[in-house]
Amino acid sequence: MALLYLQSLGLQSLRLEVNSVGCKKCRPAYQQLLREFFAGKDDVLCQDCERRKERSPIRVLDCRKEGCMAVTNTAPTVFQSLCPECRNHFFSFKDHLSQMGHVVNGNLRVVHNLGYYSRNVWQIVSPQAGAFNPLCTGGRFDELVGQMGSSGAPGVGLAIALDRVIQAMEGEGLDAAVAPPPDVFMVGIGEEAERVMTRVMHQLRKRGYRAERDYTGRGIKNQMKSAEKAGPIFTVLVGEEETRVAQVVVTDNGRGTQENVSVGRLVETLEFKLRREARDRDRDRGRDRGREERGRREEREGRVEREDRTDRESRVDRESRVDREGRVDRESRVDRVGRGRSREEAPEREAARSRDERSEREGRGRDGSGRRGRGRRIEAAEEDGAARFDEWAVTYSEAARNAPERTPRRVRLA
Repeated sequence: MALLYLQSLGLQSLRLEVNSVGCKKCRPAYQQLLREFFAGKDDVLCQDCERRKERSPIRVLDCRKEGCMAVTNTAPTVFQSLCPECRNHFFSFKDHLSQMGHVVNGNLRVVHNLGYYSRNVWQIVSPQAGAFNPLCTGGRFDELVGQMGSSGAPGVGLAIALDRVIQAMEGEGLDAAVAPPPDVFMVGIGEEAERVMTRVMHQLRKRGYRAERDYTGRGIKNQMKSAEKAGPIFTVLVGEEETRVAQVVVTDNGRGTQENVSVGRLVETLEFKLRREARDRDRDRGRDRGREERGRREEREGRVEREDRTDRESRVDRESRVDREGRVDRESRVDRVGRGRSREEAPEREAARSRDERSEREGRGRDGSGRRGRGRRIEAAEEDGAARFDEWAVTYSEAARNAPERTPRRVRLA
């Protein structure tokens, strides 16, 4: 329970240390063993431990002074003297804690006050408060009820050091819990005002409202400062003059208004006003939630719209890029085809250009007047062609006369 409480405050660096101090049956043997161990060590023990070593030597183990700790580091352990019941109870206790997931650390210096502790004792420490300043101590109280004059009864108990817990929270960067402001803060002076405030505060608390007052007995001015610091919803002033006329002054700190209310109807009036405040607060909270929900919805819609717009722009960019890439690819393909055709047509163009150049050169030959001209080139070509034709005609005629006769081939008409 103590670990869960401290962890619920946000504390993380907690260390659980356990030990056993035995019971009425086995503890005397351990006490005697410690007396024999501390005998002759008065020169190193502190004055308090010199007195403890005879009356309650086990308390010497709890001393935090350097000399005493140097001696107790080699002191006998309690487990040398525990009875079987206490020994089994201790190890069962550790096993249960381990089953809960807690890391259990043994510490023979955890002894506490033997006036009412028995068997298992423990403490929770934090590095923020120091190893010698436990946040919480506890253990079994099996002998306490019997010491109070009644029949024995088992029990457990613990104590929490509030200042050390706050110190540990501050060390871990945690804010200490702050109580909510009171609903009503009562200010008054005088015996009659005391009676009125006591009655009214009791009735308000029974109805579930937080009612506070200043208990130091200071004057009205200082009590009003305390009320302003507490930040209540309503402040009730019960002065001497007000008690004579059986009326008090109720101040609505939120609206900044005041009104006189009779003492007999003070509780009902405050309850009505507090209910109205709660209703208005719930309505405002509902409006705030509505605004927050609308804001979240608008944000979601805006985010969806931005995502859609981004998606459309991305799609358009992709299409434009694909179109550009396709156009570039087509142009490149056309260019490659054109270059291929050019390479294929290049020899023909080169041959045609060569023929044209040759004809032009021949056309620029000399004519009948001795000048180079086209007419002369044509005449030379005609004479050369006629000579070749005559030679071919003679050869063909001789071949035709010497060729054998052939039987005509029949042709079948379809």
